[in-house]
Amino acid sequence: MDITVVTNQVLMLFIPVVIGYIIAKLKVVDGTFSKNLSSFIFNVTLPCAIISAMQVDFNKEILIKSGLLILISVVIVFLGWLFGIVLAKILGAKDFSRSVVMYSMMFSNFSFMGYPVVTAFMGAEGLLYATMFTLPLYITVQSWGVALIDGSGQKKFKPQYILNAPLIAAVAGFILFLTGFRLTGAIDGTVRMLGSTTTPLAMTVVGLALTTEPLKKSFSGIRYYGVSLARLVVFPLLVFYALKFTGLDITLCRVATIITMMPVAANIIVTSATFGKDPTDPARSVLLSTLLSVATIPLVGLIIF
Repeated sequence: MDITVVTNQVLMLFIPVVIGYIIAKLKVVDGTFSKNLSSFIFNVTLPCAIISAMQVDFNKEILIKSGLLILISVVIVFLGWLFGIVLAKILGAKDFSRSVVMYSMMFSNFSFMGYPVVTAFMGAEGLLYATMFTLPLYITVQSWGVALIDGSGQKKFKPQYILNAPLIAAVAGFILFLTGFRLTGAIDGTVRMLGSTTTPLAMTVVGLALTTEPLKKSFSGIRYYGVSLARLVVFPLLVFYALKFTGLDITLCRVATIITMMPVAANIIVTSATFGKDPTDPARSVLLSTLLSVATIPLVGLIIF
């Protein structure tokens, strides 16, 4: 395990947060910038990132294991939803805060942090399996996740959940993945270039959102610590030992656990702002869980290896 790589990856998430916080405090940008930037990310850069991530190849030898990982991924999202319901009740979270807790338990920062950390722990083979594991996440985070945030946890459906740009990109990317068709030349380069800006821009939005209230409040609410502990340690270890108990290949157990032990997905900030929700609460969950992951990722890594 390369601790330096993991630490640097986490720190790279915080630098844009600090930049966003500073430029907002200095009033370099006005109050509409965060919402407009969130819309740009949601409708342009995030779809590009999704399509780019699905430009991968696999052979028949790993097809069965990949299928298992896809199934396991769906089950874990569902269990995360159930875990989130229980955790929200324990923490006394209601209304939109309840939705934030549930989303936080369902979706981790599986792309920007998950892929590099899997590579640091397990190399190229691990990254290949991680790509398979996260395919359902690209779809569920932009359908179930969006519905959860926009509907504040209520059981209702709207057409835009299916017609939003990231979900369309996920479907298109999966078709490209299955057919083996690859983007080439300037199109491929442009998609990858735009997609690569998603994480720094999204984390900048986190920094912008944190200026709405004193920064110390991000580290003062017990609910945020409860969500972070569950997201980073408790739920991932439950997943690991449950999968290991079934006799599943240890490599697959570790891949699923590593992705699950990542901090809260930064997408929740963009999604909340895009659908007119106050992004402050989600931003605090993302920021604190990302900060604490500097310690928990190596710790949980030592347990599962």
